[in-house]
Amino acid sequence: MDSFKVKNHLYNMIKKILENYYIKKYKKLGISLGDNLSYSYMGQFLGYHSQKLKFLSLQEKIISYGYQPISLNSFISVGGYGHTPELLILNKNTDVEKTRQLKDENDQILKECEQLMQFDLANKL
Repeated sequence: MDSFKVKNHLYNMIKKILENYYIKKYKKLGISLGDNLSYSYMGQFLGYHSQKLKFLSLQEKIISYGYQPISLNSFISVGGYGHTPELLILNKNTDVEKTRQLKDENDQILKECEQLMQFDLANKL
């Protein structure tokens, strides 16, 4: 192998390792966020904003690797209600419109959960 092929091979290996790292981090954080969001009716949880920002950042990273984002509903089902992790399948992005729809859906779910967190249930009883 010549020097260029070796460097190219190493570059591709590192790129794949990083991609797998970010996929695992995205799923782990999504499950944690999903668990926390399943309790949003109880109010805002500690660290919500930083966890949300990290999730959105990782979601963008996943999209940059060519994957469609996973629906927050799936993360809530797995993290909050113990459903099987097979719901968390990443699909390669072949449809830009579908990716935009999933991002918009996740943004809407976050907004709805934030509204629920602001609802003061204790004073309504």
